[in-house]
Amino acid sequence: IETVGKVGIEVRAFDKLDDMYNTNGFPHFEIYEGDSVLFAIDVDRVNFTLSRFLLSHTYRNSFTRLYKMPNNLFHFYRPDTAFSGGIETKAGEEREIKVLLRDVYGNRTILKLHFKGTTDSQQIKGFNLTAGGKAISFQNNIMVVNGTPPGSGTLAGVYVHGYRIEIPMAYEGSNRRTYLWDLNLGIPDSIDLCNEMIHPEVIAKVPFQEQYWLTDGKISLNFEDDSLLDDLFVKLSYEDRPEGMAVRVNDPTEYLRNAVEVSLDVRGYQGDKSRTHMYLEYENGYKRFLGGEWINENIRFKTRNFGTFVLEEDSIPPRIRPIRINANEIRFSISDNRSGIESFEAFVDGEWLLMRYEYKTTEIWSERKGKEPLKGRFLLRVKDKANNLAIYKRNI
Repeated sequence: IETVGKVGIEVRAFDKLDDMYNTNGFPHFEIYEGDSVLFAIDVDRVNFTLSRFLLSHTYRNSFTRLYKMPNNLFHFYRPDTAFSGGIETKAGEEREIKVLLRDVYGNRTILKLHFKGTTDSQQIKGFNLTAGGKAISFQNNIMVVNGTPPGSGTLAGVYVHGYRIEIPMAYEGSNRRTYLWDLNLGIPDSIDLCNEMIHPEVIAKVPFQEQYWLTDGKISLNFEDDSLLDDLFVKLSYEDRPEGMAVRVNDPTEYLRNAVEVSLDVRGYQGDKSRTHMYLEYENGYKRFLGGEWINENIRFKTRNFGTFVLEEDSIPPRIRPIRINANEIRFSISDNRSGIESFEAFVDGEWLLMRYEYKTTEIWSERKGKEPLKGRFLLRVKDKANNLAIYKRNI
């Protein structure tokens, strides 16, 4: 690995136990330089009231971070300080690092890494390429700003707190120049890159473990003191769609500890509010029902995930598909592709019938008391979360 400055190691480890891959099989990690232990993780126990901090213990819930993120409340790190475990190399310096992984049975694996520090701008030029990439990206509190090479001048003008601050390039590649800005210094209104003006979508910093309410006039977010896993820089963007406005709040890979209450002003919405709710839209187009309460021209809902939020009207009743109907058993498949199943109830000759439900197979089936056969007029009612009702009737 060739690098400049300080980096952290992230690993994806698999432990084969009885021919099954168990990603939790490595509870112990150590980083060595020579015989000295630079950093260690020993996951001997986890306080499950803090279990959401596993999302900051890992990178995108897939790779174990062999360094400690700020404000992570787990205490199985040594040293137990922010960014401990990071590897720093100076220009021209080389370091040989070993990572020891030990599983629950004491089996060991060693990963060897070679770090070489460099300031060779030619190497950076070989990697700093883009083809229509984002002008702005974020790495925790660092805003990464990319611009095309200017005709003249290399300084960028950052407008923050009523001042213009000129900053030099962090590095330059073959087809772009990159600037870095620490958002803890202030949230910029705009950035002048000489040949273009960029307006960041960051509107506020929400401190860790503090109650905080903010609004931009369209959307309001209410954070409790246990909502966050770390300090959060709130980023907002809007998109007008034929079915209504969509709003994106941060990135889906930025995680919350507990739910945030959101209120969205959708003044002028013409749809059926009784069947319209808020959904979280995934990149593949799938929409997950979040619900929401209408208060005049606003819809209020809670979410424990960031991403794109859209209004969706659901006027389609649930689907009921009979599988088996006889005197011994009644079995159906019930499903709803939009808001999801809210409730179901069954009756035989007016008497309530207990039905079991398995959400994985979407099946419901009858459970009788005694050995009396099921006989008479059967009625099944299935309601979704948007108040659409489906009814199935027949004689048994």
